[in-house]
Amino acid sequence: MVIDVHSHYIPLLESHDFKSLFYIEEDYDNTRYIRINDNVFAKLDEGLVSLEKHMEDMDGAGIHHRVLSVAPFVFFYERESNETIKWAKAVNDQMYRDIRSYSNKFYALATLPMNSINEACLELERTMREYNFLGAAIATNINGIELDDRCLYPFWQRAEKLGAFILIHPHYAMGANRLDDYYLRNIIGNPLDTTIAAMRIILGGLFERFPKLRICLSHSGGYLPLAISHLDRAYEVRRELSHLSSAPSTYLKNFYYDSLAFDAKALQFVVDNVGADRMLLGTDYPFDMRCEEPVKIVDMLFLDEWDKNQIYIDNAKNILKSGLK
Repeated sequence: MVIDVHSHYIPLLESHDFKSLFYIEEDYDNTRYIRINDNVFAKLDEGLVSLEKHMEDMDGAGIHHRVLSVAPFVFFYERESNETIKWAKAVNDQMYRDIRSYSNKFYALATLPMNSINEACLELERTMREYNFLGAAIATNINGIELDDRCLYPFWQRAEKLGAFILIHPHYAMGANRLDDYYLRNIIGNPLDTTIAAMRIILGGLFERFPKLRICLSHSGGYLPLAISHLDRAYEVRRELSHLSSAPSTYLKNFYYDSLAFDAKALQFVVDNVGADRMLLGTDYPFDMRCEEPVKIVDMLFLDEWDKNQIYIDNAKNILKSGLK
């Protein structure tokens, strides 16, 4: 049995109120495209809007269950807060209706209006209590507001109280024009953005204030496992880190990490540094940068069957036990 905790699905809303935000259109040759904010964004991969396509591809990849979240390009934190609130509620309502018939296959993470923290807290609680959602997916920053900012404390407090699983997904990646070419905004920018968010969470003391948070870093934590020695050295010699009660590396095990590293050697390094008990299988389906053979890569790790099963299913079941059967 295998659970994929990082995959994407965008419910198609019946209401035309949100057509200017997200819309699927067909070209003259029947090619379908995603239109966002009234602009063509990308060619559509059918798996992004079809649970049937999800299930077909899950069978081929050896995956039995999926935790779904919308793609970060439809978080819409940059829109007016009232518009983002309406969008998030409509998406969550439709997500629930879509997966209800597939309760043995799919589970969901909520979309939240993080540009309105009070409403984000209410929506997280509503979806977890009414729809049995497992938590939420949020971006690595909220319109430039870092995740350790004090204004987000009410959200983290509510997430901790609810036992929510929070998937941190890169968006609004750093780098500006330097990453515009060669798809570097994704290749380098996404793991870098995850790394910055994780470091801010550690250095900002979130785990000391909210020690029971369940935060998962996508893309195997970005560069955090590799860069943690730099943080530890800074902790030894720099006053900027003197507020921490222990070395930054001691906080690695406060996070969970998906397995999206594409290479067994790279993933082995992550597992060796954070432990198999902090790893979850993830694919980033259905995008072209997804991991197409996640089970094969985990199976190649130098781990015993107990630890591999932890990554395949046991860790996810323990974390998400309120929703997973």
